[in-house]
Amino acid sequence: MAALPEEPALPSRPPAAPRNRRRVYLDEWREVPVYDLDEVAPGQMVAGPAIVETATTTALLRPGERATVTPLGWLDIRLPL
Repeated sequence: MAALPEEPALPSRPPAAPRNRRRVYLDEWREVPVYDLDEVAPGQMVAGPAIVETATTTALLRPGERATVTPLGWLDIRLPL
């Protein structure tokens, strides 16, 4: 049986800065950075509180949570212990 084709890894690029800030309520109102997932570099870590979004998805990272972009462009979200 033939193997399925592998998804190509994203090209290397410099870490992305937040594209803007947004007010969110996390036990109190806060201004948090908003990142465009399509611009965040593979291996780049985003620490919460923050928002990471694309045209079809929005991820809210709460305080203490961290997300790292995988080589394929997915978010690997780590919750505090």
